[in-house]
Amino acid sequence: MEHRMNVRIPLHMEVGIEFPGSAFITGHTGDMSFEGMYVRTGKAALPRHGLVKVEFVIHDKRQHAHLRVPALVVRTTADGVGLMFGNYDEEMFEGIARLLEQQFNACEDSTRNTLPAQR
Repeated sequence: MEHRMNVRIPLHMEVGIEFPGSAFITGHTGDMSFEGMYVRTGKAALPRHGLVKVEFVIHDKRQHAHLRVPALVVRTTADGVGLMFGNYDEEMFEGIARLLEQQFNACEDSTRNTLPAQR
């Protein structure tokens, strides 16, 4: 059963995942929302229900921000993990909002450029 409250937006960027007692893992996102993200980690495995910190950088015209967001591993697959964000502060929320807005606008522009003109 699907429990998501927010739409996930396709997003491809490199992230780092810190799991206590384990090595730092890098991966690439598949999608993201205000609630979480899917990260392709390859063969690196994380335990379901494990608490992690996800690190990523946001580049935009206003600033260059490095975010470190707490998350819970809610799903594991052969090539990655589904993460649900934990409590995050206002700075993290604003950073995630900017990142999602950038990606949403990029998707809209891409769609607008590939759809046939309306008559």
